[in-house]
Amino acid sequence: MALTYEDTHTNEKRFLSLTSLKVIEFDFLLRHFEPISENYFRWHTLQGQLRVIPKYEIRSNERLGSHRDKLFFLMVYLKNAPLQEFQGANFGISQGKVSRIVKILNNLLLETLSKSKLTPCRSNEELQTVLEKHPDNTFSMDATERPVARNVDYESQKELFSGKKKTTP
Repeated sequence: MALTYEDTHTNEKRFLSLTSLKVIEFDFLLRHFEPISENYFRWHTLQGQLRVIPKYEIRSNERLGSHRDKLFFLMVYLKNAPLQEFQGANFGISQGKVSRIVKILNNLLLETLSKSKLTPCRSNEELQTVLEKHPDNTFSMDATERPVARNVDYESQKELFSGKKKTTP
């Protein structure tokens, strides 16, 4: 049995663990992804070649027929990073087809995120501009501590470190 959106979206916890998105977030993304995907697949084949005659209907035997299934396929792939053979087995398609589909869908998703202005900032200046325009001034930072080399100079150590963390005997 192939993994599908229809079978998964009713179980919120399972859907979240497979895609890293809640169903409502997925639906929001789908609204923006669908027209871009539809336009691409109407005029292009899986090999990326232009079609002679535009495609208007989804074939009944197509495994990833709907744009919803295509986005679900890609989100599962991006979240779990499985072997393409494993991804193909889960969705009932060949490894070669997985490779071609992922390449195309990845570009379509990037285009979707760009048009929706949801791409990450690539520079500090860009991030600062975005944060200044944001209506909320309180942000949470997800970070981990990293070890900082202690200064060799004794006077600098006294200045920079409080000495409160003393080892117990």
